[in-house]
Order: sequence, then C-alpha cells, then structure tokens
Amino acid sequence: MVDNRLKAEAEALQAKNKALTNGMHVAIAKKEAANLYKGETNEVKVEVWKYIKDAKMRRDNEKEGMWSEDNYGRNIEKLTTIVNKFLTGLADATGFSFSLLAGGPSPELGGLIDVYRSNEVWEQL
Repeated sequence: MVDNRLKAEAEALQAKNKALTNGMHVAIAKKEAANLYKGETNEVKVEVWKYIKDAKMRRDNEKEGMWSEDNYGRNIEKLTTIVNKFLTGLADATGFSFSLLAGGPSPELGGLIDVYRSNEVWEQL
C-alpha cells in the first residue's frame, strides 16, 4: 500500500521530466510516513514517542562514556593528519586555497583554550 503510493508520487514527478534526487526520495517517504502517523491511534503515538525518547537517552548515555582525556589527545593528533590530507586534496582538485581555524579546551593544557590553524601544514598559534 505505502510502496504503491510512494511509487505513484515518484512516477508523477518523473512524468514532469524531473529527475528524482535522493533528497526527493527521502522527502516523499517522510511525507507518506507523516500521513500514516496522523491516522494512528493515540496509543500508537505514545509508543512512538516512548521509543524516540528511549533512543535519545541511550544515545546520550553512550556519548557520556565514549570520551576520555586520552581520546581527546589522540583525536586531536589524528585531526591534524586528516585535515591536512583533506585540504590538500581540495586544493589539488580545485586550485583554490583552503584554511581551517580550530580551537577548544586542551587536555594537555589542563583545559585551557588552544588554537590551531591549517593551510597546508598545521601550525600552533
């Protein structure tokens, strides 16, 4: 039932010579899901909200235990390498120059703010 409605809407857009992007496919599916949700009973809607709330709580709990000071230091070190590769690739592909400015509390400095800038090579300011 839902698949037929989604296909019909997609075909209608294609008939107008509009190429469907991934975003359009997602928008059609979200619209249909919202229409189905409107028709559900309050009991089902309460269950959906409980599920969403529980999922958010699980996600937040996972985030809390996910980072330590060791993680921060290691990720900052990895960040410089990744950003250098990324910016160099962009510069090579486009001929443009790219810069990135980053800053935040540094575990190595006891939480004091540390700032970096990246052009081709990362330099500590």
